[in-house]
Amino acid sequence: MTAAAELRAMGERLARLEARVAITELLARYGRALDEWNEDDMRALIAADVVARHDAVAPPFTGVETLINVMRALRPKVQAVQHFITNAHVEPGPDGDHAVARAFVFAVHDTGVAQGGKLLQAGGAYRMEVGRADNIVGWQIRTIEVTETWLDPRLLTDLYTDSPMSQHGA
Repeated sequence: MTAAAELRAMGERLARLEARVAITELLARYGRALDEWNEDDMRALIAADVVARHDAVAPPFTGVETLINVMRALRPKVQAVQHFITNAHVEPGPDGDHAVARAFVFAVHDTGVAQGGKLLQAGGAYRMEVGRADNIVGWQIRTIEVTETWLDPRLLTDLYTDSPMSQHGA
């Protein structure tokens, strides 16, 4: 291999590594935006026309504003929420501008434990299609698929019964 070819190959490897790090950061910022109820970050990190599936909770829906409305509806019912996103794996697309990110998620919803409320938990997996974007991390979420492996059924009865998510289809 010539020096020019080696340099080109090294540049391609570096670009893939940088993309993986940025996409892993995107997942972390997504979890933080949910947990901190940060609508501005959600709009920056998630495409306006995102398609989301959260099968245990509702039919597929489209739009970051729908997701934000879901979070607004949850806010009075939940004092705090934490998404632990781990074991991220990024599969870069051949063009370098698209990728699929997969990760496990463990979510805890505090409905006011200190006042006699509940901790409602769920565990599962994310699959997100992402694309390059001009935002804080250089990537944006285009699709979100949430597959619950297990969940406390009270999440459905206590939190999502009147959710705007259950009222929107794709």
